Amino acid sequence: MFVIAWLTLLLLAALVIIAVGAWLRRTGELVAPLPICLGTIAFYVVIRAAYLLWFERAPLTSAGLPLEEQVFLITKTIGITIVGVLAFLIGHHSSSAAFAGTNLRFSLPRPDRSRAMVLGTVLWVTGFAAAAYLVVELGGVTSAFAHQHEIGVVLANRELFFELTRLLIVPTALLLTDPRGHGSRWWVWLLAAVTTVVVLPLGRRAIIALAACYPLALYHLTVRRISARASITMLTVGAVALFSFSYIRLLGPRTLGKAVRVFASDPSLAVHFGFASNGELMIFDATTIVVRDVPSEMPFNYGSTIARVPVWAIPRAIWSDKPVTLGREIVTRYLPSSGAAYPPMAIGDLYAAAGVFAVILGFACFGWVSRAAWEWHLRHTGPGNASVYLAFCFFVFDYSRVGDPSRTVWFFVVALASMTMAFTLAAQPRDRSFSAVPEV
Repeated sequence: MFVIAWLTLLLLAALVIIAVGAWLRRTGELVAPLPICLGTIAFYVVIRAAYLLWFERAPLTSAGLPLEEQVFLITKTIGITIVGVLAFLIGHHSSSAAFAGTNLRFSLPRPDRSRAMVLGTVLWVTGFAAAAYLVVELGGVTSAFAHQHEIGVVLANRELFFELTRLLIVPTALLLTDPRGHGSRWWVWLLAAVTTVVVLPLGRRAIIALAACYPLALYHLTVRRISARASITMLTVGAVALFSFSYIRLLGPRTLGKAVRVFASDPSLAVHFGFASNGELMIFDATTIVVRDVPSEMPFNYGSTIARVPVWAIPRAIWSDKPVTLGREIVTRYLPSSGAAYPPMAIGDLYAAAGVFAVILGFACFGWVSRAAWEWHLRHTGPGNASVYLAFCFFVFDYSRVGDPSRTVWFFVVALASMTMAFTLAAQPRDRSFSAVPEV
């Protein structure tokens, strides 16, 4: 069974490498839905599954199963992931998706510098106030760093303020590109660095990554192209830094030195600590839980997570019986002592809807929409359109990693509305209407 499991894992890795490699040879573009989706899935599935198989470890909450059933569960989950990847590629290859994206006539105007300065200041101050309020609620910066795993619980009814912190990103979109000099403004880079520091205490890796990577991606799309090799290098360094920050924050300055000495004497302990202490690397395990217990222990939800997207913005303080996410449901059912949710990725979220059929249908549609967004991006230039495209790319990453369309789709809708309003208000009066013809 171990041989089959490894072969299945190698098949998934090869499929992703071939698909992304072919995409890069054809387009040379790493900031695109296809490599982002497939790369995210490979990162969370391949690395974790390889660790579990190599050390013969059980996925989270499956230690009670015989070893052979544990390996079968891992293999089955990898197999369903392969099906999802193939469905995504089929949807992405659709000629109708290319046609739809080519003919989509939505375009944002270029911002006027003076108007963008005023609006950007208002938005940044609003986002900073929301972030400051959340940090104060956590007891200050020191307390926030000391209780990272409890942030979701402590601030459970303050999602609106988390959403407002995303306004910190909008000024970068409005002001980074200098159309007169065909370059970027140095002080906006400084503002982006300050924004990253501001959101660090909130502990949400997605927001931190967005704040840090957004200006680089926008610069790449609107000012000067960054090569795929350099992009991969920067992404690798950024990922290592973000994960290292998580471990440093967990250990604290007092125990960090001792831990390093222990890990130096036995490197295998460092590997086990890395995979056991970071919930980010256990997302694959949440997917195995869904594959294991749906529909025998957990009934199919038949897409209810998608159906409630329109009403998900209602605060829990008003809607007391508001459904929890699938990741939170998994924690409540299996890991009640955990302070953080374990999202089952898009694979698990779709499987919970209607099994393998939902995975095929969902990823085919996901691929179709991704191709349409790519084709639209090719024909629409300017910082406003690039910002909308980057918001979609972030949605692709977030949905692939988390699933939970009620949150990820809503975030994209809010981001789209925010960018549209910001660039429309910041444009010269004669340029405020949407373009009727795609730009070339």
